[in-house]
Amino acid sequence: MKNRIKKEYDLIIVGGGPSGMIMSVFASKNGNKVLILEKNDNLGNKLKITGGGRCNLTNKELDKQKFLSKFGKEKKFLFSPFSKFSVEKTLSFFEKNGLPLSVDNRNRVFPKTQKAIDVFNLLKKIMLKNKVEIKTNTEVTQFKVKIVDNKKKISSIKTKKGEEFFSKNFAIATGGCSHPKTGSTGDGFKFLKKLGHNIIKPNPNLVPLKTNDLFLHKIAGTT
Repeated sequence: MKNRIKKEYDLIIVGGGPSGMIMSVFASKNGNKVLILEKNDNLGNKLKITGGGRCNLTNKELDKQKFLSKFGKEKKFLFSPFSKFSVEKTLSFFEKNGLPLSVDNRNRVFPKTQKAIDVFNLLKKIMLKNKVEIKTNTEVTQFKVKIVDNKKKISSIKTKKGEEFFSKNFAIATGGCSHPKTGSTGDGFKFLKKLGHNIIKPNPNLVPLKTNDLFLHKIAGTT
């Protein structure tokens, strides 16, 4: 019982990547108590290397219909979130918080410094200002569920260390399976399946190509 954490949060976010970080920024801005649980020893490992280390934040296509048409059959699903937080709002958020942006070819938006670490530092700065609690090296192993009004409700989270955390709300922001070295190992799919959700098996999108051509071996390491 000594590891039972009785403090209750307004929101616990499992996963401290870019989604978890920016979620905590908005969830905590009105004084809500927010906790991030991250299994790695640092937040934002994939964020720091994305876009070849430059971080492609969004695409400056301000026509919502045209922008979402690029996502194929997922357009319908994305329409609601993009109606609430559009490309314009994304650009405004970063610029108002002191991160100048630049537009590259094909309307790709990057920080003007061309450094992904500056995006990370900005989010981390706001998180600390908003008193978001961060626990790294904390791997979640179980979502405990109870029945409330004949409906299943997550009541707490248990970790590999034996800790138990309580919250009014929970969010899974563990990423997909794209980059296991950064922590994206598909944990969220396992949690959701145990909670009763149907999971569509993820498919790779961008993948490496292997070849024995010597001229390519000479430029190994080039992004």
